[in-house]
Amino acid sequence: MNYFNYFSEIEELFIRRRGRNLLLSPLDWALIETWQEREIPLHIILRSIEKVFDGAEKSAQKRTVKSLLYCKEEIEAQYAEWLERQVGKTGGSEVRSQKSEVRSQKSEVRSQKPEILKYRSRVYFLMTR
Repeated sequence: MNYFNYFSEIEELFIRRRGRNLLLSPLDWALIETWQEREIPLHIILRSIEKVFDGAEKSAQKRTVKSLLYCKEEIEAQYAEWLERQVGKTGGSEVRSQKSEVRSQKSEVRSQKPEILKYRSRVYFLMTR
């Protein structure tokens, strides 16, 4: 998965579950970038966001989730559990090859940052019309 898709998948799910067409804050974007740099799998982040929103909907307090920061604790917990389940799974060779692949794609990732900025600008323009 490329850099752009990682960010946009998280953004789309969060905005859809939040129920409001608001852009993510710069802090949210920075948080996504740290998850991407730490190589946290996208499926873990998406599942965690879903779980947080499901819990907030069932809560008697009816608090709204306003930021990805609200989901951070759940994402960290699920990532830790996932890492524990990976120990000994492939003897380490597959993990090493995945890390090598990620490193080789970093230059491609950096070249896609302008695309993300264009996408954010376009979304902002469409939402403010």
